[in-house]
Amino acid sequence: ADGEILIAVHVPPPTPGFGASYQRLSLREGNSIAVAAVAASLTIDGGNIKNARVCLNAVAPIPVCIEEADAALAGRRLDDAGIHEVANAAMNAARPICDIRGSDEYRREVVGVLTRRALIEAARRAEQ
Repeated sequence: ADGEILIAVHVPPPTPGFGASYQRLSLREGNSIAVAAVAASLTIDGGNIKNARVCLNAVAPIPVCIEEADAALAGRRLDDAGIHEVANAAMNAARPICDIRGSDEYRREVVGVLTRRALIEAARRAEQ
């Protein structure tokens, strides 16, 4: 409200079995504009995925959450088939522009690669 100021934000620690990863590609280290980026989070219990979230950035006018990710992965172990299914869904959901940093086809391919990397890294972190 008017006259109030936020002085703290308390974020609870992640639950056991939670892992997340943010994968980003930019053309130069100092360039803050991403060609494509993917965030993934997994909660794993007993080796099986309880829930999965994958969101895309820089490949559509607004961030895009891949609804198929949880449906494709929940209740199973992360394997090549599941990773491939979610990566394909991400590539299909991307609506990138074509500019000097890359064509729309290139950015879709990058989304697939980054999705695979993000899921694998999130799973590794969840199992630590």
